[in-house]
Amino acid sequence: MSSLEAVLFDLDGTLLDSIDLIVASFEHTLREADLAPRSRQQILAEIGRPLLRVFPEWSGAPQRTQELIAIFREWNLDHHDELARPFPGVVDAVAQLRSAGMRMGVVTSKLSDSARRGLALCGVEDAMEVLIACDDVERHKPDPLPVLLGCERLGVAPERCAYVGDAVVDLLAGRAAGVQTAGVGWGSETAHELLAHEPDWWFERPSDWSQLLAPAGA
Repeated sequence: MSSLEAVLFDLDGTLLDSIDLIVASFEHTLREADLAPRSRQQILAEIGRPLLRVFPEWSGAPQRTQELIAIFREWNLDHHDELARPFPGVVDAVAQLRSAGMRMGVVTSKLSDSARRGLALCGVEDAMEVLIACDDVERHKPDPLPVLLGCERLGVAPERCAYVGDAVVDLLAGRAAGVQTAGVGWGSETAHELLAHEPDWWFERPSDWSQLLAPAGA
């Protein structure tokens, strides 16, 4: 495995502990829009996908998509700082990578404004050189385009980059982009679902990210 020059991170469920916020935002939207409720597990399975894809499927009425997104985002933003927080150890782990010269960025299915708010809440905004959000691309995870754009803006070849995420769509997007893939043992999906996709790296806690600094063959 080649030495890495850069690491791209997913945001929700990887850097930011926002899973309860997202689940509650979905639940509120379904109630307000008088749509059928979904289980927590059904909601978790959609984390990482853009709302533009989720709501037409759930409502069966594509014409309501913008209405549903507006309900979701209003509640999400109103409760963001109350319910979201960085995962324990994230700030120190990112600082260690940065001090070692690792270049970093974020690839997320969130819109840019809410993604920046999440990064600021995490306290890692200054460490991230690039942010690829939902409104930066026409195709979304599991398509490789967002990850490839992150590599391009960092000026790093995909094979010299890793993408770290908590969802299957992260691993699929990373593999299709030709980067090294890394799964984390926290976030929205269970370990066995991620491990079934055989990521190049597996991390049980953010401090394990220091392994990404190892030279090839170490």
